[in-house]
Formats: sequence, C-alpha cells, structure tokens
Amino acid sequence: MVERFHRSLKAAIRCHEKKGWAESLPSVLLGFRAVFREDLNSTVAELVYGSPISLPGEFIYTKASPICTEYNLVETLRDYMNNLRPVETQNHGKRPTFIFQALPSCSFVFVRRDATRSSLESPYEGPYRVIERFKKYYSIDIRGKTKQISIDRLKPAFINIENPETDTQKYTKTNSNHSHTAIQNNQNSILQNTQTITKSGRVVRKTVRFQI
Repeated sequence: MVERFHRSLKAAIRCHEKKGWAESLPSVLLGFRAVFREDLNSTVAELVYGSPISLPGEFIYTKASPICTEYNLVETLRDYMNNLRPVETQNHGKRPTFIFQALPSCSFVFVRRDATRSSLESPYEGPYRVIERFKKYYSIDIRGKTKQISIDRLKPAFINIENPETDTQKYTKTNSNHSHTAIQNNQNSILQNTQTITKSGRVVRKTVRFQI
C-alpha cells in the first residue's frame, strides 16, 4: 500500500515544471488530502477533520457553513469507520506455467538453459531423447546420463529423419574420435622415438639384425 501511494506521489510531482521537488510538495499533498476517494466515499481530510479541507480558491468564498458540534463530529467519524472496508489487494506472483501441447507425445525434446548466457547464445540445447514421463518432470538422456528435467524447461523437438543424431550421440561419437586420435598420436610418438634422425633430417634405417 505504501508503494502504491509513492507511485502516485512521484507521478504528481513530475507533473510540475519546478526543478526543486520540495517546492511543489505542499500543493501535491494538498491535492491528495482534498481528492475524493470512491472506496472511502469521502476525502482524507474529511475523515480526519469531519469536513472537507478548504482549497486556495475557496478562501475568498463567503458562505455560512453549518455548525458542527463535537457530538456530530464523533458520530460522523464513527459511521465512517464502521463502513470502512480495506481495498482488495492483487497477487501478481503466481503465473501459469506454459506447457507445449505436443510435449506429452514427442520422443525428443530441447532443454532450456536457465544459466546466464550471452546475447547470441541459443536459449535451448539438444535435442535429447525422452526416457520416461512423469507429471512434473521427464527423465532425459543427456550425453549418456539420465537426468530429471522439469517440464517447464522442455520444448518438443520435431525431427523428420528416421535416425536422428542427438547431442548424446554426437557426444559419444566425438569422444570415440578423440580416443582414436589419441591412440594414433601415441603410436606415432612411439614410432618416432624408435627411429634415429640425423641433423639434416634423414631417418636412419637400421638393419633388422641390429634392432633390439
């Protein structure tokens, strides 16, 4: 409720052309006290003083005002307080979770990256194969490991080819290629260590009987 009033107060101060906000603050507060509120069916000043506050234009208006005794003021305030009801607040924190309609029937899904990413980085990674479905989460095969991902992070992947190559298969193929390359490099290094190379770069090939 305080933030709601501060929002209205700042908006009213910005309407004035004065550079110093303190100079326009008295007139703004006077307007808030004199404005009629429909939820209270009165003004703020009328609830406090029992009668509407006098505005600057009404100072020169001469009219006999009705005499208000202390008893009438107390009775009026009592009636106002009995009929006063708090304003209903709104809760904006609960937002419905969006679920894709094709998610329960798809075989592959994309997983949203919730971590901080660059402006040109893809928001999803995948596709990954769906292993098992539950009400709140799915079991996904991610690079050979089974992980449980919430359904609000999943997006169905529509793949037209018969044998799709997922990220898991790409990861396995990449690891096998790296292993094959490492073995080949190791064999080449062993072969180079057994050879003798002269300063000019010529490889000395020994006779078979002299090789140990």
